[in-house]
Amino acid sequence: MQNFIAMGASQAEASHRALAQISGQVDLQSNVLSFASSFWVLGFLILFLIPLPFMMRRPSPEEARETAAMH
Repeated sequence: MQNFIAMGASQAEASHRALAQISGQVDLQSNVLSFASSFWVLGFLILFLIPLPFMMRRPSPEEARETAAMH
């Protein structure tokens, strides 16, 4: 705030500018933290989904024919 006063702003305007600057920093930090959290959640989701194709069974030839006949 003292920096804004030294640059010629009034006491009220300097206080408003200082709070706006702090708010901008908090917004920036929250965006970075939310990105990091999303990154970890998506990473774990992919990690748990990797075994899924290996656990699925192949359809029998009869099921494959029936499915193809439906189209």
